[in-house]
Amino acid sequence: MPIEPHEHDVFEESHPRGDLVSQHTAATRGRLQHEVTQREENKQSNLERDFFSLQIQFAHCVARVKGIPLHEALLRNTCLYRRFGLPRPLDPKNPVWERFLSDLELAEHPEDVAYAYATEHIAPRESSGRCFYYDYDAEEKAIHMHFANNDLDPRGPLSDARMPARLAELRAMFEEIKNQHPEAIAVSGSSWIYNVPNYRRLFPPEYTKEPKRAPNGYPGMSVWGQFINRNGQLKVKEVSEFLGKLSVAQTEEDIPNAFPMKELAVKGNIEEFYKFYGIT
Repeated sequence: MPIEPHEHDVFEESHPRGDLVSQHTAATRGRLQHEVTQREENKQSNLERDFFSLQIQFAHCVARVKGIPLHEALLRNTCLYRRFGLPRPLDPKNPVWERFLSDLELAEHPEDVAYAYATEHIAPRESSGRCFYYDYDAEEKAIHMHFANNDLDPRGPLSDARMPARLAELRAMFEEIKNQHPEAIAVSGSSWIYNVPNYRRLFPPEYTKEPKRAPNGYPGMSVWGQFINRNGQLKVKEVSEFLGKLSVAQTEEDIPNAFPMKELAVKGNIEEFYKFYGIT
């Protein structure tokens, strides 16, 4: 059975990038691209309550092992801040976040509080069916690529049957990139999903040849997506094994080692992508 991937953020998204970006100068394109990505990421509200319970249980483990306050672990080591649709960078003084922490202290069921904040502060997800999207860093002249399972085909977005669709989508996206960001020189990505062979084969071999383990932070779906199926439900077996390992974690290294798949970071020259997809 093919893995049902959901990278992140996620989530995560598909964006009306072209209409926005074309209205601004190259100096502001990267910032606007990121803002659009963040808004779309925050639309993914189909996660169930158990996902938020997982976040809170993880924060308790991090707080115990690292010897830090729970509120710090919730902010810096879960994806809750981003799931609430709050703007980057992480701000412990954000009014919504402060209210959340206050409500959490009084809650009998903390996951219900987190779920309520997530559904209150973000809009229902809208998808165009595209699975790939990107941010553009104008200063670094770099494309940062993301993936979200927006394909409704029951065979799965990375099944052999859907490979032609994914490749066509990537070709169209990189044609757009070449037209809108001709100065771009690099492409990067960071996600658990680079562990999946069918995902890696969508890109030039050089891009995924030497992946590196991404720094531990756990703030986005680039690591948490591995626990969620396409319906926003937790994968019971994977979560059970993960929580079992967390329950006996004693060192900081035990925490990232509890994840079934590590978040991998990759980077490549954009010319390799143009050549791979036949873009001239």
